[in-house]
Amino acid sequence: MAINSCCLLLVIVSVIWSTNSLCASYNIDPIEYEESPTSHWTMNGIAYVGGKLCNNIPLTHMTAHNAIDTIVFTGANWIQLVVTQYQKNINSTFIYPTNDTDTDDEFISAISYAGMRDLGIMISPRLELEDDPGRTPEEIGTFFREADWVDWFGNYSQMVFHYASMLGDVPILVSLGSGLEATSWRDAEWRNLTKKARDKYPRWSLTYSANSCGEESNITWWDAVDFIGVNAHYNIPRYGHDSYRDYKFVDNQIKFWNNIVYVGRSFEPGCYMTKSLFDLKNKYNKPILFTEIGFCSGLQQGRKCLNQSIDLQFQDASFKAFFRVFLLQDWFYGAFIWHWVPDPNIGGPEDWNYTPRRKPAENVVKYHYGGFGFATEFTHGHILHCNTSSLI
Repeated sequence: MAINSCCLLLVIVSVIWSTNSLCASYNIDPIEYEESPTSHWTMNGIAYVGGKLCNNIPLTHMTAHNAIDTIVFTGANWIQLVVTQYQKNINSTFIYPTNDTDTDDEFISAISYAGMRDLGIMISPRLELEDDPGRTPEEIGTFFREADWVDWFGNYSQMVFHYASMLGDVPILVSLGSGLEATSWRDAEWRNLTKKARDKYPRWSLTYSANSCGEESNITWWDAVDFIGVNAHYNIPRYGHDSYRDYKFVDNQIKFWNNIVYVGRSFEPGCYMTKSLFDLKNKYNKPILFTEIGFCSGLQQGRKCLNQSIDLQFQDASFKAFFRVFLLQDWFYGAFIWHWVPDPNIGGPEDWNYTPRRKPAENVVKYHYGGFGFATEFTHGHILHCNTSSLI
């Protein structure tokens, strides 16, 4: 797809850093692999999150577009746009946007700019809780009665189609949900949602982004979608574990991933996989797509990165091991790195959250995605930065 002259000007004013300069700055060791380094996956993706994590920079802003430019420079060929609406608590059935929800204009602006940069488009409408301390979206529906399920699925379907229908019947990937564990056992309702999507938009590809450690192996309706989607946050042993130091080495993390792929065990408390990823793929004869894959740059509690320490070596080793294992799987369709945000100040060697942006791990991603340089990240005018405490 051609890029117009205005877009070219945006790229021209960006100063391209050489890969060698970045390696020297961050003391990145050369990456040595026996297999071909370039990914053969169909989807080399990065997740892009605006309002949920960074509502101070609208996606219509030039700074937000520049963030998409930096995604292109990693070599990614797909972008996942995460857009979030809310419900009051886990017992609510009413779903609504808040000030943390990207506006429709922002949503279209981000999609349009990503399309101009020749990125494939995945959209991921998601739910969060606005006022239910101690609860998570995974628990939505835990105490629903049958009438509540009817109301909730009606409202939820309307939310999903609100975003997806703005793009019409075009070849995009739509995630019908993400980590809604207490709802995903409702086989008939999810099948009905997938049928509605296929009937109305036959050119869409469909997936669902299941949580790791149980939901991915327990869903019974994977045959109804095109890809088995997994938010692959399997907790590799970290601080507080005797084996933590061992897992800073790539070879030991490869053993961890091989257990996930072939055995279905992660050796973490509360992980209840009933099938390995390989067996799951074989049962449904569907390719597996990691709709999220990411690693904190420091201390982690559950899925939340904690601003208590920074360990870029662990994140770097984690990405190296991930690519080493999954580049060898011919049934693996691709991955979306978690995550990029519009704020250019998020990332770098002093940053503790998930993003690999401007860290040694970004060079690992670029090495395998076939990236071609580093774009200087710049801002336009005065912006308010993301609230880093919300960046999980």
